[in-house]
Amino acid sequence: MKRIFAFLLLFVLVFSKIEAQVQTKSYYKKNEAIQNQPTVYIDWKLTNDGCWGCSSFYWSVNRQYVPSMGQYKFDIWFYSNSFYTNGVWASTYVQGIYFLVDGYNLYKDPAWLLFKDKYTTTFTSFYTPNPTPTVKITWSSMSVY
Repeated sequence: MKRIFAFLLLFVLVFSKIEAQVQTKSYYKKNEAIQNQPTVYIDWKLTNDGCWGCSSFYWSVNRQYVPSMGQYKFDIWFYSNSFYTNGVWASTYVQGIYFLVDGYNLYKDPAWLLFKDKYTTTFTSFYTPNPTPTVKITWSSMSVY
């Protein structure tokens, strides 16, 4: 009787160990998938208060880990907050934009953007092994368009 009880106890322990290992592997796969999803790195920031006839915009940065590269991809998003003098929502035209990441310019020459809705392009994305870089955007002028 003791042998049967010991065998059953050993049998239960072996299968409970296998179940725990399966759950652990599943847990890590879920965390890896979550880590690879884009997340907000810098929440929406407003350049200046908008008004009728004034130009302004919001900008935000998303971060996503790319395991195949071992780096983080950052996407910079823009959203217009400009209005014509009659109160109609307008596009924003921004000139002389520099994207500074950890104090370095992403591009040699300044860029310009014209956008009305959420907007991103390949030139507003960058890769870095640093998960928490300092991101700063400067511009020379902006106008309602």
